[in-house]
Parts: sequence; structure tokens; C-alpha cells
Amino acid sequence: MSPPDARVSGLVAVLILAIVGGGALGGALAVSGATVPGDPGERAGLSGTDGFGEVFLAVVTLNAPVAASLAAGAVTAGTFTAGSGLLLGVYLGATVTAAANTVGTGALLGSVAAYIGIEMLGLLTAAVAGFLPIATALAGRRTLTGSPFRRYTSALAPAGVLMLVALGLVVVGALIEAAVITGAFGGDG
Repeated sequence: MSPPDARVSGLVAVLILAIVGGGALGGALAVSGATVPGDPGERAGLSGTDGFGEVFLAVVTLNAPVAASLAAGAVTAGTFTAGSGLLLGVYLGATVTAAANTVGTGALLGSVAAYIGIEMLGLLTAAVAGFLPIATALAGRRTLTGSPFRRYTSALAPAGVLMLVALGLVVVGALIEAAVITGAFGGDG
């Protein structure tokens, strides 16, 4: 198994950021001026969870399927990654905009700063895994040898490794998020 071509991986990352960014812009515009109903301290998808273990499992249960759907493009020639990335962008744009309208940008950033970078890096890594085989197949003969099919299949193993790294990042992000939410490290959650 050879490592993925850095140029191809970089181009894939830019493509993913464009897809997610476009979706985020659309989601933000769709809820411009909207606020989140209910208690501003309640986190989406975590209702009824109590304690570090429950919150951790709830966060992993919310984020791992997103990572898996982004990586599923590895076996669907990138189509699942493109669709999942666009939907993720719309969701992020809408929820971040509504949350910022409700509690303010500073409060929102303060509540997620400890873990958001790790979680987003995990999702970006999953998306790179999803686009890597098709991008490698299309890279052309100047950078890689063999038929497009051979290049595609040769990139499946590195994509699998990237997915494992992505899941690891999602789990680390969930550990930190659960600790922040529950105040496990002396915070006020």
C-alpha cells in the first residue's frame, strides 16, 4: 500500500471545503435572522443524556455516521461524499447561524472551541478518504501508472486508513466534547 499522492489529497481537500462551504453558505442564508427555539443551553441530539459516558456515546452516535457517509464515496466514486458533504454544509451553516443569532458568536465559539477543530478535522479526513480513490483514478498518467480502474482500486486501502484516522479524531473530539458538556474536567459544562 503506497501513501496517497499529496497533490491529489490537497486538491481533494480543497474540493471538499468548496462543497461543504457552498452548502454552509446556503444553510446560513436559509436561516438568516432565525433563532433556536427552547433552552439555549440544550445541545442538539443530546436531550436526555446525563453523565460523561452517556454524553460521549451520544456524540459518537451523532458524528460517526456522518464520517462514515463522507467516507462512503470511496466505494461510490465520490458520489456519497459529494452529497453528504453538501448536506453537512447546509446543516452546519443553518445550525451555526441560528445558534449565533440566539446566544451570540462569542458565546457559541466559547462553547465549542475546545473540540470543534478536532471534530471538523476528523470529518474532513473522512471526506478525503471518500474522494481519494476517484481523484487518484482521474489523476492521469503523469502522476500515477496503470489504468484508471487500477489506480482507483489501489487507493482503496489508503482511503481505509484515512477513515480509521478520521474515526479516531471523531472519538477524541467526542471525548473532549463530553468533558466540556459535563464539566468532567472542572468546567461548568
